[in-house]
Amino acid sequence: MGLNYSIDLYFPIDNVEKVLMATIAIAEVVPDAQTQIKLPSGNTITVPFTTNFRNGASIDLTIDNEFALDTALLFIEDAAIREYYEGNNHRATGYGDVLDCPIGYIYLHITCDKQYVCFSFTAAVSSMSLLFVKSASIQNRFLEILNTNGGVIGLIDVEDWDYLLLENPALRISDDTNVINCYTSYLSIDAFVTRILEVKVYQRTRWQELGDPVAFYAKWVNCFNHYLSPWRFIDELRTEEQLKLKTLFVEHNAKITDNILRNLLAEHNWLPRCIGGLFIAINQRQDYTETIGALLLQHPHNSPALCLALAHLNNEKAVRYLVQYLEQYLVLENTNPNEREDLIVDWVLAALAFVDTKSGTEIAKKYLAPNGLWATFVEHGQPDELLNDLKYWLDRWDFEKTKSRFQSGIDFLEGFFDQNTSSMV
Repeated sequence: MGLNYSIDLYFPIDNVEKVLMATIAIAEVVPDAQTQIKLPSGNTITVPFTTNFRNGASIDLTIDNEFALDTALLFIEDAAIREYYEGNNHRATGYGDVLDCPIGYIYLHITCDKQYVCFSFTAAVSSMSLLFVKSASIQNRFLEILNTNGGVIGLIDVEDWDYLLLENPALRISDDTNVINCYTSYLSIDAFVTRILEVKVYQRTRWQELGDPVAFYAKWVNCFNHYLSPWRFIDELRTEEQLKLKTLFVEHNAKITDNILRNLLAEHNWLPRCIGGLFIAINQRQDYTETIGALLLQHPHNSPALCLALAHLNNEKAVRYLVQYLEQYLVLENTNPNEREDLIVDWVLAALAFVDTKSGTEIAKKYLAPNGLWATFVEHGQPDELLNDLKYWLDRWDFEKTKSRFQSGIDFLEGFFDQNTSSMV
């Protein structure tokens, strides 16, 4: 599947007509394209767009609260648009005194609620999705529509419940409870706007305290990128690399604050959460158990650092989160077959096995029983595309190998401490 990024503009419901007129003002002329719309106010307006590529349709917003239009909009050429044209073997077309460029169909979905309306401009192809993120010209044109028509919020939706702030795309809309990432797609438009505005205030305060987000990433994230990735974890580092990574953590640990830690965990990207989880484990921050546990459940893929952190904290709540993960994601009926390969059920099970060894418990035993959830997952969980590659599937879930990898992570964490005093080295 391709990318389906969108630029989403939110306005008071009474501004629908103004926003439609502003959209028409930047539209490319498409012969014979028109749709008649009856607005919530009772007024009727004709727009030069088709709906689902049908011409001459009528839409009644006093009855229906959502509809779609096929738009072709014009933007002032910038470097990103030139690159887009070259990549798609097209040339920009001049309109009047200003070089205004059509970039192809943009699908406009309009959804009305009681207080607010969402104008969602969705890219037709993956290259256009990337253009939405790269082109300041496109962002500024939509920002102008937002600001001159009473808009309340503008977002670039880059999928997976991840949003960039239109007025400053360097900022992602997320918060330290990750509510915005996990639940907002199920909210009504009114509730979504309310929640986004709350988080925007939080984000503004957050970056006022932390400074430039680019500088934050450079100082607290990018320097770890050489050593940690979803495809390369602590156990796969050479000894000298582990020593350099340990030095990085020690140097940064002297400067880390709760605010920095919360912001690392708040990021939707895998790496900041990984770094934050390891800092929590290194510092034995028991007060972060619930935060780490909730993140593990919300981000069930590529989170081995969170498993390490919970196992290293080794308290009752940490164990409860590990068990909850297995009860949810080891059950075949609860998971999408095409996403099982990226789950970390083996790491969670290894974390429980480690806790059992340390605490004298047998929690992992029931999952590892011959007819337990683990055996069922491994024997019957492979997606259709891997039915003919059973060896790969079984190698992927080699539990003894995962336990060895997990132990390497634990050894790395325990290397920060004097074993006789439990103080950090």
